[in-house]
Amino acid sequence: MQAHWQSMTRFGVAFLLLLAGGRSFAAPPKLTLLFPAGGQRGQTVSITAAGEFANWPVKSWVDRPGIEVSCGEKKGELSLAIAGDAIPGTYWLRLHDAEGATTLRPFIVGTLPEVAEVETNDLPEAPQAVSMPIVINGRLAKSGDVDGYRVELQAGQTLVAALAAHSVLGSPMDAVLQVSELAERPGVNPQKPRVEAYVVAQNHDAAGLDPLATFTADRTGAYLVRVFAFPSDPNSTIGFAGGDAYIYRLTLTTGGYLHHALPLAIGPNTTHAQPGGWNLPESARSIELAKISAPQHPLAPPNAPQWVFHPEAAGAVVLPRTIEPATIVPAATSVDNPLPVELPAVLGGELTTADDVDAFSFTGKKDQTVRMTALSTSLGLGVDPLVQLLDAEGKVVAEADDSSRELRDPILSAKLPADGTYRAIIRDLHFRGGPRMAYRLTIESPEADFDLKLAADSFAFDAAKPLEIPLSLVPRDGFDESVEIHVVGLPAGVTAEPLTIEPKAAGESSGEGGRGRRGGRGRNNNQPAAAATEAKLILKIDPAVAPAGGVPIRIEGRTPGDQPLVHTAQFPLGQPLTESHWAAWLTVGKAAEAAAAESKDAKKSE
Repeated sequence: MQAHWQSMTRFGVAFLLLLAGGRSFAAPPKLTLLFPAGGQRGQTVSITAAGEFANWPVKSWVDRPGIEVSCGEKKGELSLAIAGDAIPGTYWLRLHDAEGATTLRPFIVGTLPEVAEVETNDLPEAPQAVSMPIVINGRLAKSGDVDGYRVELQAGQTLVAALAAHSVLGSPMDAVLQVSELAERPGVNPQKPRVEAYVVAQNHDAAGLDPLATFTADRTGAYLVRVFAFPSDPNSTIGFAGGDAYIYRLTLTTGGYLHHALPLAIGPNTTHAQPGGWNLPESARSIELAKISAPQHPLAPPNAPQWVFHPEAAGAVVLPRTIEPATIVPAATSVDNPLPVELPAVLGGELTTADDVDAFSFTGKKDQTVRMTALSTSLGLGVDPLVQLLDAEGKVVAEADDSSRELRDPILSAKLPADGTYRAIIRDLHFRGGPRMAYRLTIESPEADFDLKLAADSFAFDAAKPLEIPLSLVPRDGFDESVEIHVVGLPAGVTAEPLTIEPKAAGESSGEGGRGRRGGRGRNNNQPAAAATEAKLILKIDPAVAPAGGVPIRIEGRTPGDQPLVHTAQFPLGQPLTESHWAAWLTVGKAAEAAAAESKDAKKSE
């Protein structure tokens, strides 16, 4: 009888705790967007977080130092304090509570003053007047919406109008930017002249579906910058689109604008970056990377990318890290004057004129496999690359244009027919040149390597049951080694079962096998890959020790040996022109807290 009563007591306590924890009713928070989606460093910004929040206030997490987040009294009200020395660029923010976490959402930090769009600003005679340089946080709130901004230009000034919306922010819009000259004409009412707008510049897609328009004024006067959009997923509607999710950030400046920074990667030898863009002052012709480096999150992988900016220019760009030397291509490089390189090489250059062709010479051996990977459109840049491999006599050994119907960045892989000197050639398919025409070209002999992928970005324990985290090991270029899985950042009371993944047969190697280097090779998102090997990482919890709540974790894979290949598991961010991310989220949750309380109560009753 006493044992039965103790059992019933434990059941009752657990049931009440489960109700008190709200596990049966509360759902994890959901965050669809932040508006405004950015702010100026050194400022505190009031943000509306759109989504669903069963519990409020919630906690927050940001993937790098520089932003402090606090909750307001009302659901969805946030205050973001941006440090004065915060490195500009995209920060990824997550909201969480004991039930779970939201997906990561972008917040862009810049250097320019910021204002909010003010309606109504649809008509040429009633635009919103702004003073440059400025970043405007706007929204095309309804179907047919057109936002207009009036600026004053002096003759000879170059206006840069850059929109961030679909790319990075994920707004469902395919935007168009127009720059028009405003002119007053006599109207029916002499006291109210008619205002007409004459389009002088227009851009549709520059970085993905986001436009960037530049215009040099012939005359001093008033100009109109207009924003309108079509849906990013085309439908049968004929007309301009809009809605609550159609948010954007519009940069308007006649000052310096940083569009890219060569060599478009950071290698072990890279100390400076060479900016590319418009109106850049002489002081911004070179960026010393050591002066703008900032601490990463403690859990961030060692090869985390770096954001690059200059305080005298708008804009910021992110540069990945690579173990190969990264070289800025000299302007004098040409087919007749190739730049000598040693493989592997990462080369960042610009095609400044319509007939610009860059060339690189290297020595190779018969049957050696050489791979050339050109990236531009997938980086939000303007080159539609064509790459060629020429032998010593100038004959084309191989050439490549598009990797697929959707991807214009090519990969060329070929075996060298003989020992000798070869030239690698890159140009724009349509013979274009200009400030946007930058590229990154990797030339290498492929080496065996692997990628580690996560299908989801957030995982939660269900009471005290083991948690399964699916992983995918993707071998490349004949990789066939075992990979040990480790988890960094597990909270107290949570342990990971040992896991070693043996890859499936990688199929025919596109290289000669070869051993990878310590730390892995530079990543190209469109490199060929073999079939993935699926595995499950098992986490176990001691509810008496593990604290309720959530933490970021990093999952990495290591090959055995003194010089292991080490790669962090990545999950897609789900936004166009964005890299994947490393910060998976682990929620212990209230159910585990209830189980712990039940366990403690049971011990007291015995």
